[in-house]
Amino acid sequence: MSAAEEPGPEAYARMFELADLLTPQAMRVAVTLGLPGLLATGSRSIDELAALTGADRGGLATLAHHLTAKGVLARPEPGAVGLTEVGRTLLHPRPGCVRPRRRAGGHGPGLGRPRPHDPHR
Repeated sequence: MSAAEEPGPEAYARMFELADLLTPQAMRVAVTLGLPGLLATGSRSIDELAALTGADRGGLATLAHHLTAKGVLARPEPGAVGLTEVGRTLLHPRPGCVRPRRRAGGHGPGLGRPRPHDPHR
């Protein structure tokens, strides 16, 4: 293949995967809202999750739709979501995983990699 030839659909699909910024941000939002803990005992409706988190119902539905498409959440019934096995990893984080922590100054949850003093390291 010469450099002038247009790549095939598989190449475009792979590039989209490599450039995806939405999924990491969606997972951070889910963790910040506490969705893994709220879903630890089973599925809940989007309406219930919106009420418990104070999140906008439409925004939460969009977030759930994306995380369902990525295999983090499952839809056991219409209008409800639950954790998949991949999603349950958010309940048992390992070093380098997405998990909540306090922001500098102690103002609300922050996210990111563990700090050197992190007891989970």
